Amino acid sequence: TTLPAAIATGKVLQVVQTAWQDTLQVSINNTYTQITGLNTNITCSSTSNKVLIEGKIYVCPHAGTSPYPAIRLTKGGSVISGAIGNSKDSRRTVTGCSGDGGAASEMNVIAFTYLDSPSSTSELTYGAQITAYASRTLDINYTGGTDANSGAATLSTITLTEIAG
Repeated sequence: TTLPAAIATGKVLQVVQTAWQDTLQVSINNTYTQITGLNTNITCSSTSNKVLIEGKIYVCPHAGTSPYPAIRLTKGGSVISGAIGNSKDSRRTVTGCSGDGGAASEMNVIAFTYLDSPSSTSELTYGAQITAYASRTLDINYTGGTDANSGAATLSTITLTEIAG
C-alpha cells in the first residue's frame, strides 16, 4: 500500500470564524468578563499543528467614562499565558488594549494575533475576556451616547486557522 504524502509544514488546513454581530453592555470593575458570543471552536487534525488566532473587538465607553478597555485571549475559558504581556508594576497583563476612548461616540478597536501550539486533537474553544479600568461600563459592537443617528453598530470577529506543524 502507498501511504499519503506528508502534509507540508505551514500549510493551512482549516479556517473557522465567528463574526459576532450582537451588542453587549458590560459593567466592569477591574475584573474580566468572557465575551461568550465570540467563543469559537476548532479541532486540530494533529497534536503538532498550530492555531493562528486573529481578530478584532469593537468597544466604546458608555457615557464617556475613559475606560481604557483591554482583552486577553482564552482557551477553554482559561487565559492563554503566552498570549499576554509581562507584568510591569501593577499594570494589567493583557493580549491587547485600546487607548483612553473617552467619548461615548468614539469606537475603539482592539486587534490581536497570536500563534498557539495546543498539542491537542480534542475540540478547543478559543475566546476573549474584556476588562476596563476602575468601575466602568463598556458598549461592545456599538457606539454609546444618546444620538443613535450619529452612532454605529459593527461586528467583532475571531478567526482560527489550523496550520500544519
